[in-house]
Amino acid sequence: MSRNISIILKESVRKLGKVGESVKVKAGYARNFLIPYNKAVFATKENLASLEQQFLSLKEENDKKLEEAKGVLSSLDGKFIILVRQAAAQGGRLFGSVTTRDVAEALMQMGFSIHHRNLSFTENVIKSLGEYTVKVELHAEVIVPVTLYVVKSNAEANELRQVKSQIKKVDDISDNDQSI
Repeated sequence: MSRNISIILKESVRKLGKVGESVKVKAGYARNFLIPYNKAVFATKENLASLEQQFLSLKEENDKKLEEAKGVLSSLDGKFIILVRQAAAQGGRLFGSVTTRDVAEALMQMGFSIHHRNLSFTENVIKSLGEYTVKVELHAEVIVPVTLYVVKSNAEANELRQVKSQIKKVDDISDNDQSI
């Protein structure tokens, strides 16, 4: 028996609402995610009065986070992720699967601090080698698709990096030719 409770959002949450909105969510979602991560507060009279006074500062803070997300978007745009996994069978099936935590760890190594809950796959589960799209939610209003390559060896990963860098050089040269 799930119970819904009212909360007030302190920041925009995708598929839920914007800053300052009062919404009903399941109690566990509020207790275990929204409130501990400072994304919302319980909708009590005291919190309503307090947040009305803080609404402008919350709005400014949300706008600041949006601008930061747009900055990360520009640096993340055009990047790709390569994960090396041992294939299990001839069809390229993997032992286990690739998770959002694996992708978050790869992004961390690239210098991007993005929580695994802000990542989603276009497919439900990645269980084979290949090319996939990962949606990176930088802000409730800023979502960037990033290409993920799951390969079976470091040699294959290095070869892919070389091909991608050559493609980038050709694109840069053609962009320069068009500007002349």
